[in-house]
Amino acid sequence: MDLTPVLVPVVAIGLLVVVVLVVVFSIARRYKIASPSEAFIVTGRKGKAVTNPETGQVSTDLSASGWSWGAASSSSRSSSGSTCCR
Repeated sequence: MDLTPVLVPVVAIGLLVVVVLVVVFSIARRYKIASPSEAFIVTGRKGKAVTNPETGQVSTDLSASGWSWGAASSSSRSSSGSTCCR
């Protein structure tokens, strides 16, 4: 009894499932969620290639990029613990 015709598709499907799971998890790790008391601010991207339409010269856009993630400071909270301003 030769198992090669059955084994090859099973291994191929298994590898495909593993590759899909790795891709999905690697994309999911990039998402960030801020809680209601936090601010998550994303600005720009660094290193984007731009082309000058007049000269055709390609350069790198070095605009500011980064992110900030933090909770509200304790001084902005009222005695009840809410973050509402008076």
